[in-house]
Amino acid sequence: MKDLTYNLIKGIVKFFIKKPEIYCYEDINNIHSSIFVSNHIGFFAPLIINLYIDMKFIPWVIHDITDEKLCRNYINSDFTEPQLKLKPPLSYIVSSVISPVCVSIMKYLNAIPVYKGSQKISETILLTLDRLKEGHNILIFPEDRNKKYNDVLDKFNTGFINVAKMYYKEYGGFISFYPVCVNKSQDRILIGKKIVYDPNTLYKNEKERIANYLMESISKMYYCSGF
Repeated sequence: MKDLTYNLIKGIVKFFIKKPEIYCYEDINNIHSSIFVSNHIGFFAPLIINLYIDMKFIPWVIHDITDEKLCRNYINSDFTEPQLKLKPPLSYIVSSVISPVCVSIMKYLNAIPVYKGSQKISETILLTLDRLKEGHNILIFPEDRNKKYNDVLDKFNTGFINVAKMYYKEYGGFISFYPVCVNKSQDRILIGKKIVYDPNTLYKNEKERIANYLMESISKMYYCSGF
């Protein structure tokens, strides 16, 4: 996909989705080699962040939507039927139309595929380390829809924090994690204060500290009006 095509698609989608209020604790133009962690809200949070946050992120995405053979079925089961409420055969037709566009956009964004429950997750980690080393920012949506944290957030799968451990081991750098809260009902995106990985703390405890901070911060920001 070329820049012109991507920007055209982006412009069309923006016509239908209102720009939210955006608040950031820091100047996002000065943030590099960091990990942004957001709530999900189905397709909405990934979409609205990429539309309106003036920063280029490399997202973690389920590997199915980067694979032309798997994307249609994933979109059908995760989006077209449950969120658009379409029934077969219309749901399959719509999924077939969306699928190639989705795969092309993921390639354009250099999205990093996530292989849950597979040894190939090591590929996800290695790709992420390379992108961070190059100065890119990573965007992750780690909620586990089967584990409730509170009324507005699910608990996080915490494996992504291992990236910070590996980055320190490989390069001696300290990764920062930024909580991102997307509030769809109030048309707001808030990016909170960072938390920095501490290699001098037992990893099990550090992983818990970072995950708890991010979940608590996102939950609190959901109900606040700005900084």
